[in-house]
Amino acid sequence: MFILGICDDEKENRRILSEYAARVQRETSETFEILTFASAEEVLASSAVLDVLLLDVQMKGMDGISAARAIRARGQDTVIILVTNYAQYAVAGYDVQAFHFLKKPVSYTRLCQVLRRAMEAAYQRHQAGITVKGDDQMIRVLTGSIEYCETARGCILIHTAGREELRCYSSMA
Repeated sequence: MFILGICDDEKENRRILSEYAARVQRETSETFEILTFASAEEVLASSAVLDVLLLDVQMKGMDGISAARAIRARGQDTVIILVTNYAQYAVAGYDVQAFHFLKKPVSYTRLCQVLRRAMEAAYQRHQAGITVKGDDQMIRVLTGSIEYCETARGCILIHTAGREELRCYSSMA
């Protein structure tokens, strides 16, 4: 299941985008949890790992571009879709590896198209993996499931989200 974040300082915009997202969910086979945030600071303070984020660019307090930079600085690969009234911010989206740019007012049709592609991109990121040499076989590990790796006694221990510990004999590189 995916987690979709909607961040906009205007309550009405959050409501509309949430309704559109819920409609996409009803009309497609996509399933995702929808979380809403009234500010960039709320997004950054959240412990949720967002797969896709609809992020308003101009907000009171921290703006969306600064929030996107902070998300990228944390190493998060969230699919970010910038939403704004001002097309000139589209260029700034390249600096934060934005997936797409939506101009307000956002139509349902346009959001549906972009959200479907964003969900596919998030799915592809979750399916990315590496193959490593284990004790007696090659093991495929989804990169999205890796929490951390450590070296121990001449091998690498890969700790995954399922609390599984995989032992492999490769270099850390």
